[in-house]
Amino acid sequence: MKKRFYYPMVAAFILPTFFNTAFADYSKEFDQCIDTWGSSTEAVVRCMNVELQTRDELLNKAYKQYMARIQDFRKEDLRNTQRLWIKYIDAKCGMLYHRESYSGGLVDSSECMIQETILRTKELNESD
Repeated sequence: MKKRFYYPMVAAFILPTFFNTAFADYSKEFDQCIDTWGSSTEAVVRCMNVELQTRDELLNKAYKQYMARIQDFRKEDLRNTQRLWIKYIDAKCGMLYHRESYSGGLVDSSECMIQETILRTKELNESD
């Protein structure tokens, strides 16, 4: 009887902590999305897709601003670097998703894409 009560109590304390730390860099819109749709896998993936789109837009803006700041002879290098980064992230984060298990790894893959996009945006914004 105690075991049945114990596990939900642990989950009640651990899940909010997980969401607060795992998605700490995410936007307020992500939090609002989770509040609206809940924390099921389907809802989290839906909210993560919206977050990734937002983060991708910020990355594109940072890329364009960085492109405008650098010397002309470095622009092709930046284009090539960004293309290689996209291939690397697609491979790195793509391996976390297991198509055979349907949604298995989908949250992990989305989390990877968002975190890597956040890091790349910071890199571009902080570069000279």
